[in-house]
Amino acid sequence: MLIHLLSSKKLEPTIYPNSSPEIQYTGQWVPTTIRDGNWVKTNEHLASASMKFSGARAVAIHGPINYGYWNYSVEIDGKAMLPPGDGPAAFNSSTWWLIRDTILYYADDLNEGEHTIKMIHLPNKVFWSSSFTSFEVWRSPSSP
Repeated sequence: MLIHLLSSKKLEPTIYPNSSPEIQYTGQWVPTTIRDGNWVKTNEHLASASMKFSGARAVAIHGPINYGYWNYSVEIDGKAMLPPGDGPAAFNSSTWWLIRDTILYYADDLNEGEHTIKMIHLPNKVFWSSSFTSFEVWRSPSSP
């Protein structure tokens, strides 16, 4: 459960796994399964995964981080989301070890209208990848 600070409403999560029909893909995304989880992965420059949703106050992208995973950008309603600091509009999912499911992006300042969230793979080298497991949205119990 999440409580939205601006509205004081209790929000309920809905998880959309990477196999959900609501998720639209461009480029090639390959399903990856290991003993501890599954996700989709791409190394195609500017490949993207996006989802339209409505009635939500918060949204997140979940996925693994690992060595060889690299930069990706996130857009909400066509606007690039910026990570903390003064750097470019890119997030980095590289680490020395595999963490199979973590929050790759989170925003909780949405109005309850219609939105589109999009994750875009940025590198143009075949040995750098991006991946995710699911999108998650938090809505008021009365929202569709």
